[in-house]
Amino acid sequence: MATMTNNDELLFMAREYAAKGWHMIVLWGVNDDLSCACGNSSCSDVGKHPVGGRGVKDATTDLAKLEQWFLTDPAAETNPLRRARNIGIVAGEISNLTILDIDMGPGKMGAQTWVELIREHGEPQTLRAITGSGGMHLFFIYNSALKTSSNTLGKHVDCRNDNGYVVAPPSRHQSGNLYRWDNWGNGLGALPGHLSRRKETRGRPRKDDLFRGKYTIEQVRGMLEVVPADDRDLWRSVGIILGREFKRADEAWQLYNDWAAKWGGTKGRGHDANMHACFYTKSQESSDAELSLGTIIKAAMEHGWVPRKGEGSLSDFVYDHESNGYIYRPSGAIWVGASVDAACGPVNVEGKLVKASLWIQEHARITTTTSTPAIKGDILKGYDCREGVLFESPSGAVYNKYRPPTIEPGDASLAGPFEAHIRRLMPREGDADQFMNYFAHRAQTPEEKPRFALLIIGDQGVGKDTAIDFCCPALGEWNVASIAPSAVEGGFNEYAAKTLVRINEAADLREMSRWAFNERIKVLIAGNPDGCEINPKYGRKYTVTMHCGVTITSNHLTGSVHIPMDDRRYDVIQCATLEEMGLGQEEERRDYFTTLYEWYGKKDGNRHIVAFLRERNLSGFSAALGQRKTAAHTEIVQHGMSGDDWLRDILDGLGYPPCVRADWILDRAVGMKELKADVRARMNHALRRMGYDVFPNPHYKDGRWKVNGVLCKVYKRRDYRPTPEPDWQKELEMSPDEEK
Repeated sequence: MATMTNNDELLFMAREYAAKGWHMIVLWGVNDDLSCACGNSSCSDVGKHPVGGRGVKDATTDLAKLEQWFLTDPAAETNPLRRARNIGIVAGEISNLTILDIDMGPGKMGAQTWVELIREHGEPQTLRAITGSGGMHLFFIYNSALKTSSNTLGKHVDCRNDNGYVVAPPSRHQSGNLYRWDNWGNGLGALPGHLSRRKETRGRPRKDDLFRGKYTIEQVRGMLEVVPADDRDLWRSVGIILGREFKRADEAWQLYNDWAAKWGGTKGRGHDANMHACFYTKSQESSDAELSLGTIIKAAMEHGWVPRKGEGSLSDFVYDHESNGYIYRPSGAIWVGASVDAACGPVNVEGKLVKASLWIQEHARITTTTSTPAIKGDILKGYDCREGVLFESPSGAVYNKYRPPTIEPGDASLAGPFEAHIRRLMPREGDADQFMNYFAHRAQTPEEKPRFALLIIGDQGVGKDTAIDFCCPALGEWNVASIAPSAVEGGFNEYAAKTLVRINEAADLREMSRWAFNERIKVLIAGNPDGCEINPKYGRKYTVTMHCGVTITSNHLTGSVHIPMDDRRYDVIQCATLEEMGLGQEEERRDYFTTLYEWYGKKDGNRHIVAFLRERNLSGFSAALGQRKTAAHTEIVQHGMSGDDWLRDILDGLGYPPCVRADWILDRAVGMKELKADVRARMNHALRRMGYDVFPNPHYKDGRWKVNGVLCKVYKRRDYRPTPEPDWQKELEMSPDEEK
């Protein structure tokens, strides 16, 4: 059976691992039907167990053996590894690796456990991989303190050390997803001390028994406040209990008197003497059935008392059944049940105390999660969400992660310094209004997705980031994601659920990555489809209908991003230079921005900008069709076309043949030090600009030609129309030199 994972990619990464001294084993892979390649239809360890019976004893860094694993024809009947395969990295001293495995799949609590583990010390800086199920592998320098085990540091946080291994990128998971590196190229960190101690699990955990706990006099006072003092037997018992438990302390005697005084009836003969005897004398007498604080606790519970713990409120939490975690509504953080119980006291249900976490599970449950300004509030009952679309569901409840801005608007008429800065920064016709309209749209209708991005080009220090920063309070700073270009290649994409995505310094891209970067952010910018699965670093995946706007900033006009000729996704704004702004001198520049920031921070400028954006007239602005073709846009497009020189050189060397095979282009481009993946991604568009179109084979559904036993894509020169047509099969089987 075929597999999605390319053996060339597996071998390439295996060589990388071997160069680091990491030992590996070959694992059974995952077939296209998501079954295990081991052949066992009921395999419980799909894509994760070793080929052969020796396990980690087969670990190797031998390149010859690695090539035998991954270069042998997987279809050959003589090949014992002819079925799909994965690769495992062996942990422990042999590879100088200790690996933490955080399981974040459905129903797993790895994310919550990990958040608790790093809450005080922060996340360790080390090499990370994303598993096929959305979990994480953290790679550290070998530390013998931890052993290979499950739940090593808490629920669903395992350790792989000596005699252990993990499935490694680019292996395929049972879900069909690939394992991938999150920050490949980073070094290994040392295992922090707080993560090098196994969670203690020996012995029987102490039961949370209210009746056997220790209480202060003030806590007992809280209990007695709800207990009537009209039962004579209880009246006597309370005196005995308080005298015994608090060793006849004066504060306890005062509490006894205060409580007894609640009874408004007439005191009987000897009342005060009986109280004194119970508290001071009978409390010190031994009895087979000694009274205890449990008697007071039981009476208090029957009258609605609950113990107070932290300052938390039940209404602050909802329970997410799928992740088995509790969402703290004010911040959106995920808590474990024990933390909820520590923050909130139990609930008194008909005289019985129920833990807060259990009560929340039953009464405050959510079924799906999304993030949208279209929902008012954070809980929408009677609905569920699928692919970002809300639909009625009587038993459902949607948790909405979106939080509206909370800043109070000021006076729009006082936002002059902001508008003046924008017009000074963006003096070309229409640029300043386009910028302000774009951000006013984000502030007024955040639920409506813009279909184009603002690409803002300007020298360092002109204030282009300041312009964006000043607009963020109107959107809610937490609804704005600032990311580097490399983030779009990572496995986590929580930024796609925001109101605004800021991509900073696009010129940091390598020249060969600009085309790929443009391809990767197409949907982020323009949507279609708008439904998006969000994979947060912590917590479970959820879906949204994207509503984000996108801004991209760069210091370089022609070195920023690749924009194709037919582009409708970028509105390019070229900022003025410092000299054009009249800020060529450092002292002028310092005084200008000092004054501007003082107005913003100390004179309610931030609030005035909020009012300005919320009240701005947008009747002439279209979020869907408002993109302009500025002069800066045209210059970037033309520069991108000049970036086809690598292909022009190849075609010139081939003599601009009537037909050209894709493999001819790839082989020569790689020889010119181009990246194979980038060439594959750019080739179609670049050949079209060079006058070549795809030449489909009418005899194959996918249009490819079988040349010398290999299927390949073919392109024909647009102006080549021979009569009669030649035998294309023969033409294509010729070598490039013969063709020339």
